[in-house]
Amino acid sequence: MSGNQVNVYDRFVDFLAGHQAAVDLLERAQDHKSPIEFVVLAASVIDAFLREALVYEHQIKTQSMAIPESLVYQQPRSSGISERGIYMKARDARVISPELFKRLSDLYDDRSAVVHRYIITAITTERVLEIAAQYEEILEAVQAARDEVSTRLMNAGCGTVVEFPEDLEMVDAAALDVDIEEPKLGTVEDKHGSSWVKKYLGKEDVDKPPSSKP
Repeated sequence: MSGNQVNVYDRFVDFLAGHQAAVDLLERAQDHKSPIEFVVLAASVIDAFLREALVYEHQIKTQSMAIPESLVYQQPRSSGISERGIYMKARDARVISPELFKRLSDLYDDRSAVVHRYIITAITTERVLEIAAQYEEILEAVQAARDEVSTRLMNAGCGTVVEFPEDLEMVDAAALDVDIEEPKLGTVEDKHGSSWVKKYLGKEDVDKPPSSKP
């Protein structure tokens, strides 16, 4: 196996850790009743679910462990694949239905209004709460779509859901559900940046981050 192949598996593990870190933050936003933060993070988690599903769909089609790097890593200063681009790829690969694609596209426009035009338009906080509720609902549909592809991959007996190269830690990617309470990947703490962040997010008891202001 070449160094480049190992590198893309490392990046996939980092991607899954980033996904779980986003779930940590999403759960905190929900617990703290922060609708704008919830909308932003829900969109990120949906994007991650679809990218993961597209990786698995690629592995089913190629009967391999190949991971398209552009789905799990964005090179510095590159444009990468946009969220809307991921929606289109997922629709074209039949990971999601045309109906779900339409719902995602509509919510994408609503999310943009929340993030970029909350102050300068007539959008209300009540409307933001409605959008957050729609994101919570569609998260389940997208996760179900990811799970369906993951199940087909396992049944096919190939891909990263089944095994990683021997020199890499096994990762049960299909276990990454939005209601996970404890991180399953060893690099999640690295993604958060410091051990006190895990405590700050409520994963462990702590009054406040070290040297932070109240």
